[in-house]
Amino acid sequence: MNYMPEVLKMLGVEVGEEFKVPGFATNPYYFDEKYKLINANGEIKNYDVIWLINGKDEIEKLPWKPKDNELYYFVGPSGNVLPNTWCGKGADYYRFNSGNYFHAEEEITPEIKERILREMKGPYENE
Repeated sequence: MNYMPEVLKMLGVEVGEEFKVPGFATNPYYFDEKYKLINANGEIKNYDVIWLINGKDEIEKLPWKPKDNELYYFVGPSGNVLPNTWCGKGADYYRFNSGNYFHAEEEITPEIKERILREMKGPYENE
């Protein structure tokens, strides 16, 4: 029996999800569909899995980033929440780098919306 699905669940990651392991030189890592641990150089590092399981090393989750043609949500200049499809253009990266992108509309709380609108205005408008 393959216990790796349960192991990934315990580690808090999914197949294909990239993560960091602090102190490892070849970040990020991910588990492929055969549950092999792959590093940034494409090398299989299955012997490192035991260190993750026994707690010697820990997984540092990376922020979610939409894949090509994946839906995400952002706060528009007028404060409305808008859907958009990731296509890797300038506006997508601007929103990603400024933290104005969300997996679900429900993640955008009033506090988050207020912070984003304040940051959009910048220091001139906020004085």
